Amino acid sequence: MTKIDFYLLRTASEESQGDHFACLLTDKAYRGGNRVLITASSETHAAKLDELLWKVPISGFIPHGPATDVSNKVAIDYNQNPGDHDDCLINLSQQVPEYCARFKRICEVVVFNDEARAASRERFKYYQQRGFPINTHEINRTYA
Repeated sequence: MTKIDFYLLRTASEESQGDHFACLLTDKAYRGGNRVLITASSETHAAKLDELLWKVPISGFIPHGPATDVSNKVAIDYNQNPGDHDDCLINLSQQVPEYCARFKRICEVVVFNDEARAASRERFKYYQQRGFPINTHEINRTYA
């Protein structure tokens, strides 16, 4: 069954801070041998994430590309096309991706502004109503 982790970034209110945190999560998962799909909210957002993955983490570049290229261990999607990914999904969009149940793990990154919090509550309810096991992690550290 898909495991859900909500990361509540208590000191972050900007989407860019959540993106930075997501890159660190991606690095950890990638270096742990997992395949990662990052779901962006738009094509523009996907381009920002693409650029950020060249810089974060400081330890080095994370090889990545579009989800449609099956050779990518780390991929970015913004148009509901997960390719063949089914390991770890880092959701940075405001909705639950329709393909979410195929993943072993979903990481929901939540920054603390009213819009993001309201959307995350809806995603939480969605997962809860379907019986997914959910963990919540409160992060009290600042991200660039």
